[in-house]
Amino acid sequence: MSLSVRSLASGSTANSVLIRSPQSIIAIDIGLSSTRFLELLAQEQISTSQLNAICLTHEHGDHIRGAVIIAEQLQIPLVCNAATFAALRLPHLPWIDLPTGGSLQLGDCLITSFAVSHDAADPVGYRLEHPQGCVALATDLGEWTPELCRQLAPADLLIIEANHQPDRLRWCGYSRVLQQRILGQRGHLANEQTAALLLALHHLDPRARTVWLAHLSQRSNTPALALTSVLSALETAAVRSMQVSVAPRSQPGPHWRYQPATQLAFWDEAG
Repeated sequence: MSLSVRSLASGSTANSVLIRSPQSIIAIDIGLSSTRFLELLAQEQISTSQLNAICLTHEHGDHIRGAVIIAEQLQIPLVCNAATFAALRLPHLPWIDLPTGGSLQLGDCLITSFAVSHDAADPVGYRLEHPQGCVALATDLGEWTPELCRQLAPADLLIIEANHQPDRLRWCGYSRVLQQRILGQRGHLANEQTAALLLALHHLDPRARTVWLAHLSQRSNTPALALTSVLSALETAAVRSMQVSVAPRSQPGPHWRYQPATQLAFWDEAG
């Protein structure tokens, strides 16, 4: 078995990524219902006893909805920092404390968390390092910084937010308060911000990468808009080392896996 990653859902209503290695199976967030997540787990031919941990990025419902139920019923530990765990207000749940900026070995995977800018207790992204490759995820953040780029730089697979198109956001029916929240430094990345982040990341480390655009808004973005914005910026800058696609909002999406025979990663949108 090789390292593989599957997007199960990515959007404003539910988020979950499944990472599978020879020794570990880890979920990053489970914002799906517990029933739906377990159905998808079965489709991936994974039993609940094989799931080692659930890493939480923050406490918002679209990231924890099923995670809390599964942790409680199946005694699968939640991995998160103390502020996120306290925000759940469920101190009886199984929990592994991973302070922001800290690292934790789970089987053959090294998990490192890093701070992101979002309106939650102590939100983080994650970087998972394995001998077969590195995966990084940052899906809820209102701005990016050089330090964030440094945290993302080792990634062979990058799952990064491209939440909205600002002009579309103004006319999508959201209240002014919600629009300002989304546009704020602790809100969500616009397509153009994501494109700028990817260009900065390329200049920092020009390795070949697979990129999944994630957490797209249903009202203020479309997969075509997000993809066009990012690909146009990369093409203008003559960056050809990134293979970019969009993670669907409410269904399983891209499947990335490492192929030891070729020392390359294999990407299969259809799964």
